[in-house]
Parts: sequence; C-alpha cells; structure tokens
Amino acid sequence: MLKTLNFLKPLAFLGLFLTCFPALGLDLPVNAEADRLLLAAESAIDSNNQHEAKRFLSQAQALNTPLPKRFYFLYGTTLFHLDELDKASINLIKFVGFAERGSPDYKKALGLLTNIEKRNNQHQNSSSKPNAATAKPPTSLIENTEAQYIKQLKQLYLTNSASDALLKHINEMLASYALKRPTKIIKPGQRPLTRYRLNRDSSGNLITSSQRINMLKNTGAKSVIDTTKINVYGLDPFITYRCSLGTNSCWLRSPVNGDRWVEISNNEQAIAEIARASTALIKLLQKGER
Repeated sequence: MLKTLNFLKPLAFLGLFLTCFPALGLDLPVNAEADRLLLAAESAIDSNNQHEAKRFLSQAQALNTPLPKRFYFLYGTTLFHLDELDKASINLIKFVGFAERGSPDYKKALGLLTNIEKRNNQHQNSSSKPNAATAKPPTSLIENTEAQYIKQLKQLYLTNSASDALLKHINEMLASYALKRPTKIIKPGQRPLTRYRLNRDSSGNLITSSQRINMLKNTGAKSVIDTTKINVYGLDPFITYRCSLGTNSCWLRSPVNGDRWVEISNNEQAIAEIARASTALIKLLQKGER
C-alpha cells in the first residue's frame, strides 16, 4: 500500500502541474492562444469565477499581440464584478467605441457603464458633502476631464508616456476604421483605399503617413506612401471633423488649413474619438512633452 501511494504522488504532482499550466506544450500560434484564453475567460465568467477570468484575460494581454475587440468587453465585465470600477470603465468605454451600435454586447456594456456611474454617485453621496463655495458640478463618466482621459489611456496601453498612449489609441482606431474596399463594383476614377497613421518626431512635429492602395486590378501599380509634417506650435489644437453619406466616410479637418486631413470609414462615433485624442496629443506636443 505504501508503494502504491509513493507511485501515485508523482502522478498527482503532474496533474497539478498541467492544471496550472494548461497551454504548456500546445505550441499554438499567438493569435490562436489569444483566442483560447478569451474563450476560457468567457467560460469562467459564465461560471461566475471572475478571478479565474481575470487571470486568463491578463495572460492574453501579456501576449503582446492585437486582441479582438471583444477582449475589452470581457475584461470590463470581469473588472466590474470584481468591483474594480475605474479599470472596468476604461475597457468598457473602449469597447463601446468599437462595437456595432445596438448589438447585444454593446447594450450590455452601456448597462454596465450606467451601473458604474450609479455606484460612483452613491459613493459620492455617502461621503461628506463639500461646502457650497467649493462644490463642483458632477461630471459624466464618459465625458471626463482630459487629464483623466489621458490617465485611462496610459493604463489601457500600459505606458507611462501620455503621447505614446494617445498615438497608440489614435492609430488603433485608424486601423480599425480604415476605408474599406468596395465589395463588387469599382467605378472609373474612384479614389484608392487610403490608410493613415500618426506619429511624432524628436522635435515634436506631428507626422502623418498615408498609404494609398490602388483598387483597380491588373494595373501593376504599387501602393504609395506619403508623409506630411505639421509644426504644431501656434496652431489651434482643437480638431474638428465631418462625415458624408455621399463618400461613405468621415474625416478630420487639418489644424493647418481646415482641409481634409485623415479619413476613415463612415463612423461618427469613431471619428469623434480620434478627434478628441488628436486634440489632446497636439496640446501635449505644444507643451513640449514627448
């Protein structure tokens, strides 16, 4: 009997080891491993095991690969149930910016944001009330201050640099809402697909890169990349935008001359978010922050 128990100990240890490291030896591609972890997190959420869900989602985030937009919904939901409301709102707000309006997850995310706002208001009401002279009007959860907005983006993109966080946010939005190819018919003279990216140089100038891709077949033409430099000093930092059903697109107006600057597919919520982040970025560059 003693020999049997001694024989079973290594097997028990091996089982525990494999449980703790379920992906060990699977050698999955990074994207597949990210999908596996998100599925595991979703299953843990359904089982009301929020701590396990957070562990799976943290592992997915640590893979350092672009994650599906649903990641932010799952992470925000998990953090909400763990009462980490500030972090939950960061992820849910990001998901709402990407999600299809009216979709089930979109509605759930908005519901969670409403509950977060209610909890925050209850917490404020239960605390000591400030004097009338120093009282400030309550701010919306989503329409928060610019400083808080940048702080949330720094946490979301895991960086201490405000400008890096803003650039990552802008470029992720530009990539997600890049102008789409027409599915069937390409009209003569139609403009090529254009993808945009923003950056900044060591002098604080704002660099815009546009990659134009010819959509006509059998032309042999290659994509063309153009770059423009904007000296931000002296500019009005507040970026405006427009959308048009005729072109099925939205675009930012250039802070230099008001012309069409950066263009995406027709999504007013997305272009408004890009405009907000671009405004914050230009303000930082004007202050000399890199």
